[in-house]
Amino acid sequence: MSWRATVFWSLLAALVGFGLFHVKYQVQKLEDRLAKINRDLVHEQDQIHVLRAEWTYLDRPERIERLAKKYLDLGPPKATQMGSIAQIPMRGADPVDPASLQSSAQPEPAVRRQPKPAIPTFVPTPVATIDRSGPLPGGGR
Repeated sequence: MSWRATVFWSLLAALVGFGLFHVKYQVQKLEDRLAKINRDLVHEQDQIHVLRAEWTYLDRPERIERLAKKYLDLGPPKATQMGSIAQIPMRGADPVDPASLQSSAQPEPAVRRQPKPAIPTFVPTPVATIDRSGPLPGGGR
């Protein structure tokens, strides 16, 4: 019986050794993967830092003012650019061409649209009706 016990314990030791070997290499793979993810994370954080620095450089007010003067023809508003509240279209009205608003000397009243008719709703009918003409169960009415 001792040779069977020796074979059993030898096989069990071999299986446990193989299991530990397998787990060790799986853990190493996971650690390598974690290290790569951490390196990628640090790289992305460095890129975000660089982009924020570039944004801060590009967002300087004096730079934006210089570019606006160079590329945009902005100036104080003229009297012909002013309008009245009556020229603003009602919500849901057809859009109006802005050029026609500036060219008209007399403001036109806003066109009111008729409200849309209500959409009929579905009212379900009861599946079963209660007959209240007869006596109630239990002797009551």
